[in-house]
Amino acid sequence: MKDSNLSTFWPSFETAWNAHDAKAVAAHFSEDAAFKFVDGRELNGRDAVEAFYNETFARMPQDWFHRIESETKTPTGSRGFLTIRNQLDETVMSIHHDLVLAGDRIIQKLTLAQ
Repeated sequence: MKDSNLSTFWPSFETAWNAHDAKAVAAHFSEDAAFKFVDGRELNGRDAVEAFYNETFARMPQDWFHRIESETKTPTGSRGFLTIRNQLDETVMSIHHDLVLAGDRIIQKLTLAQ
């Protein structure tokens, strides 16, 4: 994994997420991406990811934002820890991630865990 891919991926992803822009978030996923959630649910494909974020952002308070707290680069992406925070910078949710990128800054697989 090229360091430049991750150094440009996360700022771009977080800008889209923090704008609550489902289409822009989904653009970071490959057409056949796999997205596995903490509770075992799985999404397959960019369209499913966009639909999920459309629903999620519609219910989510506008002041919630995404932040990568720590990260270890792997040969294909990264593993790390992220938080969802509110405008008071209080942690709403803490999640571990395992990210596999395909090509230039496109998510092939994203797994979330507690």
